[in-house]
Amino acid sequence: MGWFIRKIRTMLWTLFYYTFSRLFFVGLGHGCRFEGWVEFPLRGGKVMLGDRVYVCRRTTWTVLDGATLSLGSGVFIGPGIVMSAHRAIRVGNDSLLAEYVSIYDNEHIWSDIHKPIAEQGYATSPCSIGNGCWIGSGSKILMGGSLGDNCILGAGAVLKKPLPAGVVAVGVPAMVIRFRDDGKTR
Repeated sequence: MGWFIRKIRTMLWTLFYYTFSRLFFVGLGHGCRFEGWVEFPLRGGKVMLGDRVYVCRRTTWTVLDGATLSLGSGVFIGPGIVMSAHRAIRVGNDSLLAEYVSIYDNEHIWSDIHKPIAEQGYATSPCSIGNGCWIGSGSKILMGGSLGDNCILGAGAVLKKPLPAGVVAVGVPAMVIRFRDDGKTR
């Protein structure tokens, strides 16, 4: 019975987002599915979804005016994911983001000790996830972090720098432990 209710709920949320897509998205591809409400605390930016994107419940997307959030075709967005785009976040085709992943292309400026941090603004740098990547549960991709195609970021990792294609990275901070092409540790 629970499976049936989940299917009906997903169909209803998907119908809602396709019916009112102009309120939420600049582009919404074919075959996208939504398990529940997507929280948009700050709107004004551009949100684009490719074909066959699957979005689980409890997802929060903050996209400021002038910023973009772009999800390629075949992307899976797990439950509880937070994405905050002040400039640009891009997720490539066929990438999988497990539950409770956070992606921020911004961070507070805190250099002036005589001024409250909340009044100092933000620094921004785009975040990009290549095609065919897998981002493990609870991982964080921070300003300046990016992954090339076919990368794996282990559960709980924190990434703040660019990584090349085809690597497996884990830890805090995220460190490359192997390349996927031959499985050898480097």
